[in-house]
Amino acid sequence: MNAKRERRYLEKLLKMIDSDKPHPLTSPWAVFIGWIMMFISMIMVSKLFGNGKNDLVLSFSSLMIGGAVGILFIFREAYLRWPNVKQHYDKTSIERRLAELEELPGVFK
Repeated sequence: MNAKRERRYLEKLLKMIDSDKPHPLTSPWAVFIGWIMMFISMIMVSKLFGNGKNDLVLSFSSLMIGGAVGILFIFREAYLRWPNVKQHYDKTSIERRLAELEELPGVFK
């Protein structure tokens, strides 16, 4: 990882550590909206490609929609577990590394 990307990542991590606001994906409404969006997407795909001629397109579309919903649930679980993990990060170590990156030549804000 180059210094510029590392710096962006560490700054974002510090913001997450300092923030007490829960992520929007942790809301129960996120699951409900995800299921509604999947249902509407499946209806649209089956109406567009469900005539028996485009089975491959229907299968691929279903796979993509299922993958998107799976990713939504993975991120949701990660954000639900964040408060338990956040307490184990060493904030001073992150700030020290950011100070080291500031001293490197060629690393711009």
